Amino acid sequence: MKIHKLRIYNIASLKGEHFIDFDEFQADHGSFAITGDTGAGKSSILNSIALALYGQNYKRNLTQGDFITLGQAEGKIELEFSCSEKRYMSVWDCRIRKKNGEFLKQPRLSKEFYEIKGGEKHILDISPEDVIHLNFEQFCKTIILNQGQFAKFLTSGFKDRKDILEKLYHGEKLQGLNPLLRSKINQLVGQVEKIEAEISGLGQGLLDDVSEEGLNTLDEELKTLKAKHNFLDELNSHFKDISHLNEKIKEAKFKIEELEHKKKEQTRLLNDKSKEHEEFNKKRDSFLTKQKELSPKLHQAIEGKKTLAQTNGKIDQETQIIEKLTSNHQNEKANLDKLSKKLKQKEAQLAELSSSPLFKKLEPDNFLKLKDLYHNWLKAHSELGGAKKLNDHHRQLYTETSNELKSLSTEQSEAVESLKSLQEQLKVHDPDKLHKRQSELQVTLTRLETHHRELSSISEEMESSKEALTKNAQEIKRLEDKDLENQKQIEIQKDALKARKLEGARHICIEESIENNVCVVCESTDISHLNLSEIQTEQEKIAQYESNLEKLDQVANELFQSIERVRTSQKAHQATEKKLKEKVTSIKGHFLSANHAALEPLGLEKEEDLSILDEKLRESFNQVKQNVEKAQELQSRMHTVAEKTRSLNSRISSLRQRLDKLKIDGEASSNRLRSLKQDLENYEKEIFKVAGLDDPSKIKAFIDLVEKAQEVQNDMRTTEQSKLHSIEKIKDFEQRIKENKSGLESLIKDSQALDQKIKAITGGADPQVTLNELEKESDLFEFNKRKIENDIKSLEIEKSALFSRAHTFSEQLKEQQSLLLIHWQQMTDHLNGDRPKLREELEGPLGEIQKQELPCDEEVLKITKDLTHESLGHSKETLSEFQERITEYKTILARQNAAKEKIKEHKKELQKAQELKSQWEELYQLIGKDEFRNYILAMVEKVLIQQTNIELGKLCDGRYLIQHKRASSKLAPDFYIIDKFRGEELRKVSTLSGGETFMVSLAMALALAELTRGSADLDSFFIDEGFGTLDQDSLEDALAMLQDIETRGKQIGLISHVKELTQRIPVNIHLQKNQLGNSKIEIVYN
Repeated sequence: MKIHKLRIYNIASLKGEHFIDFDEFQADHGSFAITGDTGAGKSSILNSIALALYGQNYKRNLTQGDFITLGQAEGKIELEFSCSEKRYMSVWDCRIRKKNGEFLKQPRLSKEFYEIKGGEKHILDISPEDVIHLNFEQFCKTIILNQGQFAKFLTSGFKDRKDILEKLYHGEKLQGLNPLLRSKINQLVGQVEKIEAEISGLGQGLLDDVSEEGLNTLDEELKTLKAKHNFLDELNSHFKDISHLNEKIKEAKFKIEELEHKKKEQTRLLNDKSKEHEEFNKKRDSFLTKQKELSPKLHQAIEGKKTLAQTNGKIDQETQIIEKLTSNHQNEKANLDKLSKKLKQKEAQLAELSSSPLFKKLEPDNFLKLKDLYHNWLKAHSELGGAKKLNDHHRQLYTETSNELKSLSTEQSEAVESLKSLQEQLKVHDPDKLHKRQSELQVTLTRLETHHRELSSISEEMESSKEALTKNAQEIKRLEDKDLENQKQIEIQKDALKARKLEGARHICIEESIENNVCVVCESTDISHLNLSEIQTEQEKIAQYESNLEKLDQVANELFQSIERVRTSQKAHQATEKKLKEKVTSIKGHFLSANHAALEPLGLEKEEDLSILDEKLRESFNQVKQNVEKAQELQSRMHTVAEKTRSLNSRISSLRQRLDKLKIDGEASSNRLRSLKQDLENYEKEIFKVAGLDDPSKIKAFIDLVEKAQEVQNDMRTTEQSKLHSIEKIKDFEQRIKENKSGLESLIKDSQALDQKIKAITGGADPQVTLNELEKESDLFEFNKRKIENDIKSLEIEKSALFSRAHTFSEQLKEQQSLLLIHWQQMTDHLNGDRPKLREELEGPLGEIQKQELPCDEEVLKITKDLTHESLGHSKETLSEFQERITEYKTILARQNAAKEKIKEHKKELQKAQELKSQWEELYQLIGKDEFRNYILAMVEKVLIQQTNIELGKLCDGRYLIQHKRASSKLAPDFYIIDKFRGEELRKVSTLSGGETFMVSLAMALALAELTRGSADLDSFFIDEGFGTLDQDSLEDALAMLQDIETRGKQIGLISHVKELTQRIPVNIHLQKNQLGNSKIEIVYN
């Protein structure tokens, strides 16, 4: 049994998970020490092994649950071990608390046992005891020797000892052995004779001229050749690296010079474009100032032009009205002339009628009076009709004027409200504040664009660095995968070489058998099946495998150097990326700090994403721009409304004056109408009074005459009324013409004033056309601005890219120069170190190279490099030839050593066979029932004593011997000790001191292990303390004994406080205990 791995979780002071890989140090060292302060948990490791295998511990007063770390709910142990070349895992698990921290009534214990095949676990339904073939008590006595247990086996009674020995016994079962004893003895006699014949045959083929000393001499020469070859190989590698770096440095310098020239040209172009940008900005600023001044005025002019068009339309309307009124006035005058002529005709006709005889009878006074009365009546009647029409006309004019005044008043109120609304809106959209805010945002956006260009350049550098890092990572992974594959090939070649060498040992036997014409193994003379050509083929295969291994080692070295170079480049790129990130953070912080006043009103003073910042700033800028345009539109509209309000006020004032006049004229017309009605009634009364006649016929004639006269008078009255009406109409036409001409003059004055104002703004040009031209010019300026800024941005990006590339090449140049300096120093150190004797033609150039400093003479470097490469080739050929020579010598020596070892083995086999034969013969004589069993176990115990005495001889220089003796014939035999330093005094083992007991017990424990081979395969031992009782000499002997045990493949673990001992043990498993009482495991190599 051999222990490989131990995993402990929450056991005693070992809180948490702890892992010990015994295979990690077992390959080079068979012994190890378990060290640490008292209470650190050294014995807990042994208890963990016992718990994992048996669920028991040597401290009888402790249960399994008592080993769980204080305060923890669960403990677990996993133990991997091997037995009879099979690998197993035993798992012990114990839970003492619930999930809420409360203790369980009974601990929950579980044990699982697995066999490990191909890296996979397969659970078994047997226990570890079935595999190890030891119960717990036997295990404690043979494998784990805890404190106070060293003497346990020595002091045990024969009954206990024989149980252990019978378990350890690896022969066949005792039952049924008796019939076969004679056959077995005969076989052993034949075996002894055969071994003696083989020893005699092998001894005849030994040679004296091939020895280990000769091989050592050749090995020394080989070391010298290998040292020279390795020196040249490393020197050649340095020269390769230096030449490669020189080429890279030349290339980098050329690239840097080329980029410097491009940087200057790019800087010149950028400066020219910046000057062009400055000149353009001056022109643009001048234009923007001009636009800022003209744009509101042009908007006013456009609105004024609209108002002028409306005013001119009104002038045209008024002109048409005046022309129509003038035409009506002329027509009415012509009509008045016609009426005057007609009236004169009627007056002549009436005079003719008045001369009638009927009227002659009347008194002249009455007739005249009647005529006057009739004429006045007719006149009053006629005037009454005209007065009614005039009164109706005045009423109509008054109503129309009142309605027009109401309409204008409503329009004026709306204009005043509109003016107030516009003034309120202008308070919100203050043009001055908006212009100032627009300028601030424009400056901030310009700065942001500058930072964007810087960040864009940095982003490109970061992307380039990331790509380089990705390539580095991929290259490292590729190289590491290649290296891993190379290591696998190395392991494969090593295994194959080991197998070939074993096969080579077999072929030595074949060669010897062919040379002696007898098989060295079975002594058969039939060797026709053996083939000598296989031997030569096998040696060639071994040489080929060794050559392959050398090449693979060289490839591994080259891969390591390549990986280191790529990692150096990776670190440089990582440092560059870190600097760029810091620069980005600095730029963002500087921008936010410098533009805090502009960003704070927008709540963007902490926004670090410049893309979002740019988007929100542009939204804000466009909003402010719209507000500025809206403010300009509001100013123009307010000016238009103000002009309209002034015009409305003037017209309303004129209408009010006209309405007052119409009111007076209407009252006069109404008074006139009432007066005419009264006069007409009075005239009618007088006519009937004056016209009273007594003659009816005369009355009829008089009436006819009067009717005719009346008809004439009616015509005259009608004509007179028409004449009066015509005169009134003429007066009205004249008044309206006068009023309309007055309004026309006012409109013409307003039109002329507005036209002058527009001309003063536009210089006679169309304001809309001028505004459109300004806007087109503004768009052109903005287009040119963007074009120039884009050109500058492109140039700056190209410049940044050039600077970035130049910086990258500069960093590469520095890195390559640094690497060159390192390789040059390594090459110089290599040359200045222990240098083997080299060819004379190489020594001179190497001496010249040692005198050189960087930058070195390339011609000297090339010559030295070529000579070194040539010398390396010669060295490789010489080394290969010498290795073949040594291989041949080793083959012969190995063949001879194998024969000697075979003789030794045969002698051992012969001794064992003879002893076994004697034992079987003695057994044959003494065979019985229980006596036979006791006899066999006594024989085993006798062998144990012999092996123990051998171990004691190594440990104490032969001072002590153990003897198996009975105190009486009826009692079982016990152990006695012989002390040769005290006159070979015989005494019981119970009288030994602590140190003596330790040595004897350790020797017997090792002897017990030897007896178990083939049955209970015990390769692991743990010794707990006992070293403190040994003196210095005994301690040295014990160490020597442990080293001897290691050579047998045993695994020895020592638990000790003795520093003189633990410091000389190659591996220490040290347990360090902290202030809280918890320990941790550290592997310490001495």
